[in-house]
Amino acid sequence: MALSYNEGKACEAVVRVLEAREGKSRDNVRLPEQEHHAAPIELACNIGDRLFALEHTGIEPFSGHMQMEAEADRLFRSIETMVAGKLPPNDTFELGIPVNALQGLKKKDLARIQTALAEWVEATAPTVPIAPYACYLRSIQKVQPPGVPFDVRLDRFQSVFPPGRFQIRHSIPNEDLEPLRAIRIRAACDKKFPKLEAWRQDAQARTVLVLEDNDIQLTNPQRVFDTLAALQHEFTNWPDEIYLVSTMIKKPWYVHALLVGDRHYYELSEAGQCLTEFDPDHLVNVTGGKP
Repeated sequence: MALSYNEGKACEAVVRVLEAREGKSRDNVRLPEQEHHAAPIELACNIGDRLFALEHTGIEPFSGHMQMEAEADRLFRSIETMVAGKLPPNDTFELGIPVNALQGLKKKDLARIQTALAEWVEATAPTVPIAPYACYLRSIQKVQPPGVPFDVRLDRFQSVFPPGRFQIRHSIPNEDLEPLRAIRIRAACDKKFPKLEAWRQDAQARTVLVLEDNDIQLTNPQRVFDTLAALQHEFTNWPDEIYLVSTMIKKPWYVHALLVGDRHYYELSEAGQCLTEFDPDHLVNVTGGKP
């Protein structure tokens, strides 16, 4: 899980996608934000005879998600340490904990709940049915362990690559998550669309929004596109193209085309034109600013 965004390399990845499609290399690269331009997008460049204007923004599934992940070691590492070597060794176990359930607790209360969770996982793990990897059995129900003030869920999977491991997943009901995601993405659209529209109107640029996702648990390109599609009628200044750059693991990164002209994510996916893989070590921080 990355705890910061990668503006320069994310933009570079999308520029490479555009170059491959256009069959031309970039030229006349500008950094309008650093130029103090009236519409300070991240990057403008020519690719062939077309001017492209790119604006980047990171997206969180809900407000405070990045802060929660930044505190992951303090909140969850001791649970992992306490159960290490005490679970059936060839299976993978996943403990689902409600989002933000451990945040804001006093140190003594946090330690007490962490210990209670670890003891319950150790006692319960051998009795949990085994499922194929990432197949969540409907028979597994949430329970409230002794000494824990919230419900949790423990799943057990066949490991793809033995030995097994223990991991913690933050859970939030879809009926709560998707409205929060819509709020965050709507705010990004409110902030970014007008700058891109200025470049379209004033410089006849083809406008490109670069979304960056570094959340491995609650976000995927389909969910992001569906949220954008639900907001379709709220805006009249949609960019010409929208891409989602997934940077949640060290490597590889993936660029997902969500909108290219009048072609959307599902159509592009079906045509095999949605996904491009990059090794971030081979990408340049094209904006020269944030990593």
